[in-house]
Amino acid sequence: MALAHSICLLCFCTGCLSAIVRHEGDTYAVNIGARGQSQATQKQTAVLKPIVRHQEDTHAVNVGAGVLKSASVHPYRFVHSPSSANWAQTEKVLLKQGPDKPLLFLAVMTARGNSDRRKDVQNSWWRHPSLSSGTVKSSFFVGEAEAASGEGDGSSSSSSRSSSLDGADELVLAKEMAANGNFVKLPVPDTYTHLSRKTGAILDWFAREKPARFLVKVDDDTFPHLDRLLPMLHNEKSEDIYMGLLHLCTPVKRSGRWPEAVYKGDIYPEYMNGPAYILSSSLVDKIVSMEDREFLSNEDAGVGVWIDKLTQAGLPVDYLTVEATVDGCTPTDVLTMGTQLGQMPYMWNHSSCFPGQGAHNFPTGISDSCSWLKCCPTKTV
Repeated sequence: MALAHSICLLCFCTGCLSAIVRHEGDTYAVNIGARGQSQATQKQTAVLKPIVRHQEDTHAVNVGAGVLKSASVHPYRFVHSPSSANWAQTEKVLLKQGPDKPLLFLAVMTARGNSDRRKDVQNSWWRHPSLSSGTVKSSFFVGEAEAASGEGDGSSSSSSRSSSLDGADELVLAKEMAANGNFVKLPVPDTYTHLSRKTGAILDWFAREKPARFLVKVDDDTFPHLDRLLPMLHNEKSEDIYMGLLHLCTPVKRSGRWPEAVYKGDIYPEYMNGPAYILSSSLVDKIVSMEDREFLSNEDAGVGVWIDKLTQAGLPVDYLTVEATVDGCTPTDVLTMGTQLGQMPYMWNHSSCFPGQGAHNFPTGISDSCSWLKCCPTKTV
């Protein structure tokens, strides 16, 4: 029987039900998506027991005393991962296991002229002990130089600006690369309009080199809190994982900031916010093997489109959300995005958040900025 349900982005639109319900304090879970849908009819404060992932092609969600089931060949699993993990215990386990493949590789996407940003990275989370122990690896990824194009990319991300440099700046970059072996140069122009292809080239590199179990694509102005992130990944048993700050039902814009010229739909599939997201090695391999990878104008939404195509082809993918703050910092963050120069070293040196204004914290790991997000139309399967 066909099921229809409305999905709300926590903005409480008229006639729209919340798709996110509380479970044990800071864990949130709900199953939505075109492949297998379960309808949660409780209010925001209702309790959902943990999702049962796959049981002979049936996806079950326990709601109160009853169980709602829907036939689903390959359902989504949206889960908010709690940030109360213990890194010290995880590190002991990982070191006892010996120097196997690193758990995590962080690909820092940076523009050629962002020398100050790279210093912030080197003077903050690159000093985490997991990098010296070999549990984590990281490198800067830059594209090729391109003459000034005058493009108005409208992007606020420091790692996605046009990288047209004068001779002095290019000399600074050359010295950086000579002194620091943690650089990867990609065969893609280093401009915002090529950002999707730059991301695709990072995925190609990761699939070829296979440096770790998980990949984080992270901008050079984002602080990943490894003490919280690493235990989550170490304990994760799923094969194909897509993790970050989740955008649900984002309308496609044709003008203004971040206009989309390639994707033809009106609403993007679910995707993770661009400054930082995590992919399992298995999922990266599957993305790279796709024959019809289309490079969207918006890089993060483009990755979501690739993964959505895989799920439509029958691949079960777990979408895991983590607490994040944009343009500010929250003490319980797993990802702190959009920092200003000097703020990441401050966080590292003080083991605390920096003073800031205008921060947008998303404790469930799901974007609820109603100034630019809209509720989904009713979906039917």
